[in-house]
Amino acid sequence: MKHTIVAVAIMAVASVFAVDKYYLKATETSSSSGGFTDPSKWGLGSPSGESADAFDPTADYIVRKSIYRLVVQGRTDKTFQGGRLVFGVTGSHGALLLYTPSPNMTTFGNNGLLLVHGCILCTSGNNATYLTDGPIDVDTYSSGYTHISFNYNNNTLRHRGTLSVKSGKTLVVGGNNDFGGANKTRGTFDVFGSCAGVVGTVQVVSQPFVQSETLTDDYDTTLGLGTTAIPGTVTIGTNCRLRTLAGTDVLEIANLSFAANTWLDVPYDSAEFSFGTVRVTGTFTVADKVTITAPATVPRMEKVAVLTVPKSSGVTEANFVLADSANDPYRTLTVEEEGDDVVVYITYANIPVYQTYSSCTLGASEWWSDGLPSLAGVNYSLDLGKITNTASSVAIKMPNDVASYEFLGDSLTLGRDCAFTWSRESTTPAVFTCKLLRLLDGSTLSGGQKSPIKITGGIVDAVSGTVDVFAGNGRNVVLDSEITGSAEIRLRGYASASSSPYAAYTFNGLNTNFLGTITVRQKLVTNDTHTRNNYATAHNSLNIANALALGGKLPSLEPKALTLAYYAPLNVNDSTTLAADSNRGIFIEDTGRINVGTGKKFRVETQLAINGTFWKEGAGTLELAGTMAFGSDAATATPEADANNFIVTGGVVRVCSAGAIDGAAVEFGPGTSMELATDLSNAELTAQGIRNVKTDTPFTLTGGADKLPLSISTNNVLPPATVFSFALLTVSANAAPTVRNMLPDFTSPFNRYKVERVESQDPETGNVTFGLKFTYQGMKIILR
Repeated sequence: MKHTIVAVAIMAVASVFAVDKYYLKATETSSSSGGFTDPSKWGLGSPSGESADAFDPTADYIVRKSIYRLVVQGRTDKTFQGGRLVFGVTGSHGALLLYTPSPNMTTFGNNGLLLVHGCILCTSGNNATYLTDGPIDVDTYSSGYTHISFNYNNNTLRHRGTLSVKSGKTLVVGGNNDFGGANKTRGTFDVFGSCAGVVGTVQVVSQPFVQSETLTDDYDTTLGLGTTAIPGTVTIGTNCRLRTLAGTDVLEIANLSFAANTWLDVPYDSAEFSFGTVRVTGTFTVADKVTITAPATVPRMEKVAVLTVPKSSGVTEANFVLADSANDPYRTLTVEEEGDDVVVYITYANIPVYQTYSSCTLGASEWWSDGLPSLAGVNYSLDLGKITNTASSVAIKMPNDVASYEFLGDSLTLGRDCAFTWSRESTTPAVFTCKLLRLLDGSTLSGGQKSPIKITGGIVDAVSGTVDVFAGNGRNVVLDSEITGSAEIRLRGYASASSSPYAAYTFNGLNTNFLGTITVRQKLVTNDTHTRNNYATAHNSLNIANALALGGKLPSLEPKALTLAYYAPLNVNDSTTLAADSNRGIFIEDTGRINVGTGKKFRVETQLAINGTFWKEGAGTLELAGTMAFGSDAATATPEADANNFIVTGGVVRVCSAGAIDGAAVEFGPGTSMELATDLSNAELTAQGIRNVKTDTPFTLTGGADKLPLSISTNNVLPPATVFSFALLTVSANAAPTVRNMLPDFTSPFNRYKVERVESQDPETGNVTFGLKFTYQGMKIILR
């Protein structure tokens, strides 16, 4: 028997070396998709070799440079009939391009797919999901590696087959590659099959343009794994996430490491009352903290283990943070030693009492699952899945017959399709007091058309996702409570009426723990004129007295931290500064306004982006000390005509950085002015002044004026020399003649200095800089 086994092994090796090799023909390009199903697209022995009439189920089919793209297209399932697909050979690339989004399945054939030096590239478009099946094997040449790559945003590759990586070899998920893509965020690779063959390394990395930036506030690339054992290594890079695919999955990994700013997601299975769990049997390292995401609530008391690692790893509770738990009354995270292991637990306590009927009024007709009225010391929650009657949404209402109501419970949580409502018609706000009002993704605060309200007493925690606030008829919605969380808060106007879908929202809290975004816009009602209002009609507005009402510091620039749309104004009622380190950009979507109160100053040190028309209103001063961007992404450097309008209808625009309005078509109305904030220590500002070279129509005047209302704000700066100069404006060569004629006469702001206008032209760009030259006029003694 022993000799028989050896003979069989020798025959097996011999058969491997006897396998024929076909190569993708040179005629196959990224726009061709025949090779996956057409055997005539392959040449025996070389790309120019003889073709066959049918696929050989035992042969290798090789894709290599310079013919390196095998494309799968079509809205049907696709199966490769050859023996094995091989991408790349020694020193030569190969790529599989998927244009077959779900529900279409791409199957790799009899012997699967081998990545030697190549990638699988998901490339149909944003938000696409791809399904694949069959073995994926990784055996990279030399020190090279292979990729699972995403050419568009929010792409997901769900692989139903097995995955193996040979010892010493690496599969990279995300990041850049040699195949013309992978420069977007939010790529996900989910493996549902066994990973027992992963003896080497699976490395999860962030996308290229994120890698060089500061840490993000959300994950970028995700690796999802089902129940399997991995004898090799998994590394989760900065801005990346590891997750189990289901609440019943048990994932065992020999060696696991998390870089800084990483996530571990453990879903919950409500039918089995179980969480996804990860166990590390070898080495475990954490660069800083791992953010663990888990459900906000579960239906019963639970203490669940989500991660088990060797005690020798030395981790403590300081290495983990529970996502969205800053104001969470239900969950705690602990790290406990158990024998040779350290176990990370999430404990669910204080399980809330649920509303059992779809619509209830506080006080008068509360329908809680414990049968009691709301009491102190108890947490309460609205969840569509907990109600007893058939409904598509759940609401709890403030009673109409009182001007104020204090909710006694420790917290009130609104889930998806759940709302807190009020409809008491009045000219003065009703007052709702609540210690902790938690708004989960898809929840709503909704008022009647003539129903103002003030919410106070503690914290409004907009946890994540999107949270909508509706009101109408110009009524006030005042949030005195501190706002926390990381959701997008959408101030959208009245929820159902086609008339008067607008309200005045006021944020009074110093919301330093709010890491989300704010959008102010009309509700888009498609069957009437309120789809898009005009400038003269009423609009949703947001009122603040302190820029901290807009939220706390973000880890990197969020260009749409505040979006003003469809004529919505931000009313700034006291002097305040939106600091540069807040990273909170302002975005004008279609149309938006900033109104600064009389005698007040609003200093904006972050980015202002215009994708349409922006109005500066009010008699106060808008001080721009940041940069300007354009486009629907709020990140485009070059403006589009008619999408870069900046209309000044009142007060002062003070420019404090050279690029603060560069690219905007600025229109000044009667009684308005623009100031250059003189800062002789700012070399760029001194050399260029107010730079506006990205448009040939940088300034226009209305109301019969023919001179720019331009002045200099010296801020008590001292003259640096007896003769010195600084720039006023820099414009394009095409705009220079018009701007030259618009320049006003200047008097010297410095005592005993004569002022004269000067100009120069950059020989490379042609841009023209207009400036002022100052010359000291000392005492003259004339001897006769």
